[in-house]
Amino acid sequence: MIQKIVKKQPELGKPYITPPSNNMEEIFDDSTNKQPIMIVLSPGADPMTDIRNLSNLKKIKFESLSLGQGQAPKAIREIKKAQEMQTWVILQNCHLAPTFLPLLDGLIEEIVRDPNSQFRIWLTTMPSEQFPVTIVQNSIKVTAEPPKGIRNNVRGFYYTFDNKEFEDS
Repeated sequence: MIQKIVKKQPELGKPYITPPSNNMEEIFDDSTNKQPIMIVLSPGADPMTDIRNLSNLKKIKFESLSLGQGQAPKAIREIKKAQEMQTWVILQNCHLAPTFLPLLDGLIEEIVRDPNSQFRIWLTTMPSEQFPVTIVQNSIKVTAEPPKGIRNNVRGFYYTFDNKEFEDS
C-alpha cells in the first residue's frame, strides 16, 4: 500500500498578513529636509490628523495649503518661509496642480541638505502620472487608505494616541 505523505504548508502568521500602520514619527525620522514625504491617498483617507498629532508631539508648527487654481505663488512663499523658520509645509491635493509640480521640483532641488533641520515638505495626492519623476524618486512614499472593518478602524484610532494621553486620562 502506498501512503501519501502530506506536508503541512507553513502559515504566514500575523506579521505578514496585517498591514503595517503608518507611523508618522518613524516616517519623519527617516526623512530629511530635502526629501519630501509623499502620501498617496485612497478615497476616504485623510492623513491630516496623524500629521497634526505628530506636529504637536514634535512641537513643530506647520502651514497647510490645498493646491488648485492660483495657489502656486502662495505655496512657493510658504515653502521658503517654512525652510527659514524650520517648520513644515503641507501641500494637499497635489494632483490638482500639475503645472505647479515642475516649480516644486525646482524648489526642492535648491534645498541644501541639513541633517539637523526640522523643515519638511509633506505632499498629499491621489495617484497621478503627472508628478515629475525626480520628486517621486526622491520622496518617501506612503499610502493612506481608510481602515477596512471595525477592528482595523478601532486599531487605527487607537494608534492616534500617545502614552501621555492615556496616562493623563
